[in-house]
Formats: sequence, C-alpha cells, structure tokens
Amino acid sequence: MLTTFAIAATMLTGVQDTVSLSLYGGQPLAQAGISIAPWGGGAIEESSANSISGSNSLLVRTATYFQGGTIKFAQPVNLAPHFANRENMLQVSVFVMRTAAATSGGGGGGGLTGGGGGLMGGGGMTAGGGSGTTQPTTSIKNMETLRVVIRTTDGKAAEGYYPLATAAGSVERWRRVGIPLVAIPGFADTNKEVASISVSGDAPASFYLGEVRVVTDQTPIQGTLSHRELNLGRGQEVTLWATAEAGFSILEYAWDFDDKDGLQDESRSQVLVHRFRVPGEYTVTCTIRDKYGFKQPWQGTIRVTVNP
Repeated sequence: MLTTFAIAATMLTGVQDTVSLSLYGGQPLAQAGISIAPWGGGAIEESSANSISGSNSLLVRTATYFQGGTIKFAQPVNLAPHFANRENMLQVSVFVMRTAAATSGGGGGGGLTGGGGGLMGGGGMTAGGGSGTTQPTTSIKNMETLRVVIRTTDGKAAEGYYPLATAAGSVERWRRVGIPLVAIPGFADTNKEVASISVSGDAPASFYLGEVRVVTDQTPIQGTLSHRELNLGRGQEVTLWATAEAGFSILEYAWDFDDKDGLQDESRSQVLVHRFRVPGEYTVTCTIRDKYGFKQPWQGTIRVTVNP
C-alpha cells in the first residue's frame, strides 16, 4: 500500500483518470521515504541550491548514458492504475548546468561537493587546492538527452529517452518533458510497481533533477512560425523556425517547402536555412507532431513570393 512518504497523489475532481502523482517533487528525501545512490561512474546528492518544486532537487553528475544517479523508493510506486490512459505521462523536470569546457585535477576521492575529488570540490572536474592541477580546457558536447531507466519489483526494467533541447514545457532553464506511460519501451511488460528510477545523460554534465511525476497532459499542440509571408529574391537565403506549446509532449517538426511538388517532410529541423532557386509562388507548410501520435498535429503555412 502506498504511503504519503512514498508519493503525493492528487486526483483532480470531475475528470476520470486524470492524475498528478509525484514520485519525487523536491521534498527532503528522508521525509519522502526515498534514498539515492550513484550509478556507474556518476554521482548524485540532495541539493538546496536550485529547485522547481519543493525546497530541494537532486544534483546528478553524468558522463554517458550509463553513469548517473538512482532514486530508490522505500515503498514501491504502483503506476498500473494510470497505465491505460495514453494521456498519462512520466514527466521529468531537469536543469542542465552550462559547461563550456572541462577541467581536471588531482586529489583524493569524494562526492559532487566533497573536499578531495568532487565535481565542485578541490580536485575534481573543477580544480581546487591541495595537490590538484588544472589541465588546459577543452570544449565538450552539451547534454541534450536524459535517459530514464525504470526498475520494477518483478526484476524488469524499462527505459525512455527525453530530449531536452526542444522541450515545450520549459520554465526559464528548467526543461519539463514527458513520455506517455504506454509509450515507454518495455514498461508494458512489467508489473508497473516502480522500485527505483535511474537517470543519466548523453554527455559529460551536471544537472538538477527537480521533479519526477505522472501527470495527465491534455494540452493541444499550438504552433508559431517565424513568418506569415515572405518576399524574396531568387536564391536568397532565409532562416525559418517554428516553436510550439504542447504541455510536456516530445514534438517533431516537418517542413514542406512547396505544396505543388508532392514532396513532404523535406526537413525535420526546428530551425533551418533555405533557398528558393526558382522564381514563383510557394506555400511552405510546417507540421508539428507529437512523437507518439497521441495528439492532433498542428499545421501552419508561410506564403512565399520569389522574384526573378
């Protein structure tokens, strides 16, 4: 049986199977019945330096998809009652710390904020005192995708990949994005009683994990395009972009530059540069889709005149 120390669940009145269920929401870990542990070569610790809900968050150090941190629930969280509704998402809130360059140093062992070899201590990735030495800085890839591995009490695992760069539900630098429970690969084959959740990233980085929750997302896709009309010269370069609000959905963008040529999905970028090399009238169509096809796509058009 679930306790208030394991989750905070609120059923919204008047709507069947509409849920907001917090697995982790920034509350003190001891109060929530949650413990944490490093995963692979990563690290994880509770932090009050940044939060999106509650007073705390979890600061995670990652380097690859197999290094990060694990959240363990004293009482397993049963998501089976919410699985059937495809609008119910496992949503996360993540704040990735900007990392322009990596440094390294010596010193002893430690955690993220420990004294000897921690990420912000004296001898880790940011070099400090003692025997540490700073190496020349090098540019590194920014973290763009969060990996979430769900382990259930029947010994099975499921995992989802959350793109952060195009997350529609962003608040300042917090990225809020979700995957429908029914779309998480492997989750349907489990008993859906969550024992732990592990998180990692696709590049060396430190990030705050502020929320993990199941939430019903009925927000339709509403898009905006960079232009409504364009008047261009032949061969002139133009930058086109699209953005959208769609709750926590993972979105995909598809562009058709000429509605008369029968081609579709000529580009899948959110921002792109294009040249129209033949004079004439064009209708550019951008279609914004929910990755899993559960929401109605949005379409917008740009009328383009290309002069000789």
